[in-house]
Amino acid sequence: MMTPQRVVSRHAPTPQIGEPVSRPVQAMTVSDLPQPSCLFFVTDRNTGIRSLLDTSAQVGVIRPRLADLHRISTGDLVTANRTPIKTYDERLLTLNFGIRRSLPYVFIIADLPQNIIGIDFLRYFNLMFDPVGHKLINHLITCETIGIPTTTPSDVDHFHDDKSLQLVLD
Repeated sequence: MMTPQRVVSRHAPTPQIGEPVSRPVQAMTVSDLPQPSCLFFVTDRNTGIRSLLDTSAQVGVIRPRLADLHRISTGDLVTANRTPIKTYDERLLTLNFGIRRSLPYVFIIADLPQNIIGIDFLRYFNLMFDPVGHKLINHLITCETIGIPTTTPSDVDHFHDDKSLQLVLD
């Protein structure tokens, strides 16, 4: 459990009538405060596959199948330090998150540890997310699905320029 750090402690001699009594001042640094995770997984009801909803990722990414690993990597994703991430192709998936509509989308097949639903997917389908309630929301018909909270970082941040499509990995 966190305890406040004492920053200043001073006491006035005997206070006069009408003067405020000096008390110890206690403060906490921002890094001491608990940081709730905004990350959560959503599960496709057709396949049972979980994907991390990560609004800092600019593109949707799926892990490769065994057959995909035999393809030549196009190498168009890179880490923050410019290390290439193997990519194998693109795949059209139709996802069902229980929000009363099919979600067909073309994902990049990349050598990452988990499937990622990026901000591009949310923008394309005009979906919202609630990071506190861990919900993916179809606001057009007021329908939502509850995700599975996680504290596991996605290791993916965003970075994009005209020359190549890039994900920044921590």
